[in-house]
Amino acid sequence: MRTDYDSIAERYKRAKLQPWRNCIETFTLLDLIGNLSGQAVVDVACGEVFYTRRLRAQGAARVLGLDLSERMVELAREQEAEQPLGIDYRVGDGRNLSLPSEFDLAMAACILNYAADQHELEAMCAGISACLRPGGAS
Repeated sequence: MRTDYDSIAERYKRAKLQPWRNCIETFTLLDLIGNLSGQAVVDVACGEVFYTRRLRAQGAARVLGLDLSERMVELAREQEAEQPLGIDYRVGDGRNLSLPSEFDLAMAACILNYAADQHELEAMCAGISACLRPGGAS
């Protein structure tokens, strides 16, 4: 999967500050997710962690943010250093996840649309599903 987010990471981060993101998109997504208290969550294609940090603030006990863009992960780690929430950030490819099956929730709000074909979409879905504990949700 090709990504150009390294070159636009800072602009993408600023775009997340638009009021409709918080009033409509974030409200709707967090409402769909529900109670995260005590849960382990992975945010696949976390970007500059707009949602990742909110997942932790919503009560998730453990959060892992994963993104293909090294620059996005760098921005995420900078935010974590400035305002620590105990979130781990890693560079990783959503088509080839090699995470243990230890998460209660896998969020992938911004990845499936990047699948170039059915094979990549299936790989993404299989990887996301494989990192969930039995009974976990995506």
